[in-house]
Amino acid sequence: MDTLTQIALGAAVGQAAGYKRLGRSALALGALGGVIPDLDVFAAAALGPFAEWRFHRGITHSLIFGPLMGPVLGYALWRTFRRWRPMSRCADIDGRDPMIAVMVLALITHPLLDLFTTYGTQLLAPFSDARFSLPAIPIIDPSYTIILLAAVAFGIVGRKRWLAPAAAGIALTLSSAYLFYAWSQNDRAEAEARRQLASGGVQGADVRAYTTMFQPWLRRVVVREQNGLRVGFISTWAPTQITWTCFRSPQHPALDQVMTTSAAQVLAWFADGQVWPSLREDGQGRTIVRLTDLRYGFPGPTLAGWWGVEVTLDQNGAATDAVRIRIPSGASRDAFAALYRAGAGDVASLYQLAGSAEGPPHVSTCEMNALGPMQPGPSG
Repeated sequence: MDTLTQIALGAAVGQAAGYKRLGRSALALGALGGVIPDLDVFAAAALGPFAEWRFHRGITHSLIFGPLMGPVLGYALWRTFRRWRPMSRCADIDGRDPMIAVMVLALITHPLLDLFTTYGTQLLAPFSDARFSLPAIPIIDPSYTIILLAAVAFGIVGRKRWLAPAAAGIALTLSSAYLFYAWSQNDRAEAEARRQLASGGVQGADVRAYTTMFQPWLRRVVVREQNGLRVGFISTWAPTQITWTCFRSPQHPALDQVMTTSAAQVLAWFADGQVWPSLREDGQGRTIVRLTDLRYGFPGPTLAGWWGVEVTLDQNGAATDAVRIRIPSGASRDAFAALYRAGAGDVASLYQLAGSAEGPPHVSTCEMNALGPMQPGPSG
């Protein structure tokens, strides 16, 4: 999740667990614990262009990080208060255990929240690099964040401060229920997509739904078939017939070699295998293979993904270069409103917003109301 939300979650956890003993300092300590795991981005930034995918949400997002580091950080903070703020409530001998508890809980709840996003989290690091993900809410979800911020605001400025722990507990309960509600929307989107595909004669396809942005109802649906791919969007609030865009699987003798490059393997691992290739010639006898993360994207230039890698093949088909790319979305100021309209059922607004923007290469549009087997489209 975004940094603000993680700070709010940590502060709410601190408010619930340590307010009675530590007062408002518990919120600050929880907020600190809530942001610490994401400091791994600074280390990843120094390790190369693909390091963020490889190392962000790694060991600092493991289930063992909180139980191991929480007591160390909590005790160190308590000792700091004892030395520099001896009159503080946090410096009292009875403040040590609550400080440790707040830090442990804040460090644990951070990766548990990230688990409910599409991005994926290495909960078992360093023993396994498996990424776990429950596509429930987007990286930024105002509804979830506001619930926590309301409780934190009560803890800071509320007059009846003895109610602060209860307010935080209620907010944590409601926000957790929201996570599971949002997760259920992903299952609902996949079920509706399978129903529509089956009614059009498409059976046995791999159907995956993913979050979009800002709210839980609009889902991106990725369908892998034997000879290609479909991408569409659906509102679980008011489901309608999905508009599919079809991609035909490109054929190139060097594709297998491209997928063995380190850049492609890191992307495939990061994207849980949801990688799509497209090819183009650069006019100098070289082939550019673009691999994109299918879990993210909107109609227009990013339909096949927001980011990925490009691998250059020389005239002999050998991979000579690999770079990380981010594809400009071309979104306008109306994008925010269009997302909410689409979440409420007006999915066509997303395509209207894309307008005549250049789409991804090698695409053919499926008929909206006649979903049959994958139609042949242009090859790579």
